[in-house]
Amino acid sequence: MAQPLSFKDFIAVDYTQTGDDLLAYQAHKRHRGTIGEAISLQGRRALSRAMKRRKNQLALARRRNRQKTAGQSRLQTRSTRQARNQLFKRFSGGKSRGSLTPTRRAGIEKKVQSMQGRIKAIARKILPDVRKADKSRRG
Repeated sequence: MAQPLSFKDFIAVDYTQTGDDLLAYQAHKRHRGTIGEAISLQGRRALSRAMKRRKNQLALARRRNRQKTAGQSRLQTRSTRQARNQLFKRFSGGKSRGSLTPTRRAGIEKKVQSMQGRIKAIARKILPDVRKADKSRRG
């Protein structure tokens, strides 16, 4: 899982060229996996184990966040995710992600990724519905 960005991520210094092995190693650790590459099967399993370890902590955070009003950025994120899922469902013929083979799923994801303009348009269109759903969910 990619770590959140820190102050050092914005400094334009190549720590690998400083001659200090510890600094180079720490820089490598910070930037490992942040390029947005497709995750390997081994990496996916490691993530799965990490999430299992943190499941109680994550459940507690979800319960806490459920009580709060979602801000504009959170609503926008939900709207975008729903738009991506709509396109995915259209290209997969209505099948769920889990029922597809990893190769087929990756192909559809790539196709969906290339349609950023359409995703934004759909997200903008369904944003009011997402906002209504958030209000009704909280009561």
